[in-house]
Amino acid sequence: MSRIVIVGTTRLSMTMPVEEFPVPFRPYRWPAWMSCAVVGGAYNVACALRSLGDEPHICTLVGTDEAGAVIQAALRRRGLHGRGVVETQESAKTLILVEPDGRTSRSAQGTRGP
Repeated sequence: MSRIVIVGTTRLSMTMPVEEFPVPFRPYRWPAWMSCAVVGGAYNVACALRSLGDEPHICTLVGTDEAGAVIQAALRRRGLHGRGVVETQESAKTLILVEPDGRTSRSAQGTRGP
């Protein structure tokens, strides 16, 4: 079993379909589906290594905000939470909009704070 340290981003991602780009204004939308997931290079690689039987350790920033609570819970469920998980003010987040033909538009925000 290998012990590996992965350094990188972990973020909360929201994905939803849209009819077209540019997205026409509507005060409310009722999409057929939406997804919310913890993602990011560090998280994805650590999860893959854990599933292969390795003992990955993750070094990433996670906010003390609501998104951070979701990320922290996911890290704990996967056995990835440890001293390399450093708290910051705000978690990294991504919003992904998907057209019916598969084209995507991503908006991302990095971590903020001390």
